[in-house]
Amino acid sequence: MSETIPVSGTCHEQFAQVETAFRSNFAERGEIGARVSVIREGEVIVDLCGGHTSEARDQPWDSGTLPKLGSSPCFGVQKCLLHCFAIGA
Repeated sequence: MSETIPVSGTCHEQFAQVETAFRSNFAERGEIGARVSVIREGEVIVDLCGGHTSEARDQPWDSGTLPKLGSSPCFGVQKCLLHCFAIGA
């Protein structure tokens, strides 16, 4: 895919690998749209959104976009991330 996917938000420099992985989901895995937010000890350390709301790519995915319930398989990834943060990885 040669299209540049719009990504916005913030990511603490210590967690730059999260942003890199988020962006690679679009470039390498064909992700259409997504958002990831991580809060640690009350501080937002990652809050990224990007891509589009549908395969038509006619609306950007932004901070107000609500995912379809079908996106719930991502729960496993979220659970793994939470575990990594919990053990300090």
